[in-house]
Amino acid sequence: MDQPPLRIMFEILFGEFSINTLNYYVIIQLSIFIILMIVAYLLYPRKNRYSIMRCTISFLGSPDSIRNPRGWYFFSIALIWKMLTDIPLILYMFRHINRFSIFAAYLAILLYGISVLSGIIVGLFPDKEKNHTNGNFFKDLRIGMVHNVAAVLSLGASMLANLIIGIFYIVNPYTRSFSQWIPPLVIYIVAVIGLFWSQIKWQGKLKRNKKLNPWPGKGLYSLPLWEWTVFLALEVFIYWNVLII
Repeated sequence: MDQPPLRIMFEILFGEFSINTLNYYVIIQLSIFIILMIVAYLLYPRKNRYSIMRCTISFLGSPDSIRNPRGWYFFSIALIWKMLTDIPLILYMFRHINRFSIFAAYLAILLYGISVLSGIIVGLFPDKEKNHTNGNFFKDLRIGMVHNVAAVLSLGASMLANLIIGIFYIVNPYTRSFSQWIPPLVIYIVAVIGLFWSQIKWQGKLKRNKKLNPWPGKGLYSLPLWEWTVFLALEVFIYWNVLII
């Protein structure tokens, strides 16, 4: 007999998915998120020229006139939606990893929790150009701006959580026998190495040449480019693993 809708809803909220329910949930969640992000991008004024080479993800959610004054709230809604609807997926991953490693499961869920909470704060507090210090993102961090600190916490915590899960897959005898998790882990590791390599190299270039503009980074040293790359790699890793657990 079919389960009542209310029971199914509560099971979903606590990450208790059937395979079919999980597939439908991911499709609906991602579809709504992608549509909202596309709308935010389409409303970005042409004269402001959004580019992943010089514009962070958060630029889509900035109400500043030089960024996205018409569509910023679509980004905020998209991000808050994504963070809230990630919670059942995180709980689903936790329940499965917990069967093999309590330590890895609890540490990962703690970091994912920090990432989700910080991501919601990013959505609630849009990026503001007037808060920037000489166009330098890292100087902006030192004055404790809520949006940028939350953005770094969200991305950083998620990166660490995925790293812990990746290490768990490698060292655990049961998961090590499966190869499905290898492609997303390789993609993720390459993206993270690329991020740190590019920014370390760029900081070295800035020290040698004071005339260079620190933001956003030239060519492959572009911080926005690597932010987008790591974000997409994180999402590939999470969804791939959720769907094969």
